[in-house]
Amino acid sequence: METNNKRGCSLCDATWGEYWSVVENENRRFCCSTCAFAFRNMVDEVKKRTGWPTIDRIEINGSNTTGRRCLATFRGGDFRFYVKFKDDGRIHDFHSL
Repeated sequence: METNNKRGCSLCDATWGEYWSVVENENRRFCCSTCAFAFRNMVDEVKKRTGWPTIDRIEINGSNTTGRRCLATFRGGDFRFYVKFKDDGRIHDFHSL
């Protein structure tokens, strides 16, 4: 799965951490275990809501303070959504846009 965050953490793009976790059969870099958990929760929720078996690309914009507006794509289809996480990485708010 491709993301727009290229410098650091797959979720927040922070460059200070070196936490690695497998998501969707890919070893991905995160700043911490909380971001890894949140990212996995987000991916699972997108797949649940769309019925997709996987995600080709996900664009993540925003922060946990304001929430994140995202675009997920799979085989030419797209799904726009808003997500905000609790401090422990669980989803606080998730809705399609």
